Amino acid sequence: MKGSPSSGEPTTVPGSTAFCPACWERVPEARVVCPACGVEIARYLAETDYSAQLIYAAKYLDARRRLIAIWLLGERREKRAIPVLHRLTLTAKWDVHLAKAAVDALAKIGGAEARHSIELARGHHPSRFVRRAAAQVLRVSSQ
Repeated sequence: MKGSPSSGEPTTVPGSTAFCPACWERVPEARVVCPACGVEIARYLAETDYSAQLIYAAKYLDARRRLIAIWLLGERREKRAIPVLHRLTLTAKWDVHLAKAAVDALAKIGGAEARHSIELARGHHPSRFVRRAAAQVLRVSSQ
């Protein structure tokens, strides 16, 4: 039976909503082309890996979606995201939650490059909140 757990095909709910993998706007699940950005959804998914989609989201989308993408990149330990996360620790001066999320994600990713970014955030971010978060991460990682 199509859509049943035993068929191996995904189950869909008629009229359900999904998100465009390119722009993250809500789209009716049955759509082939995103009405917001015009991307062909199936083609985009076939050609773009999930981490690349998350890196794009961390750079360009609204703050809520960026926070989710940053958290997921940290959970995935995605080293390709380090340059984007590094920029966020230094440029997200007015959105301290984005900068802190980037620090947390970098801590999960680990490595010398990520640690260097965290050290820069500890020493140079204008927000005490972000500097303290970076210092805490560095303290925990050195134990």
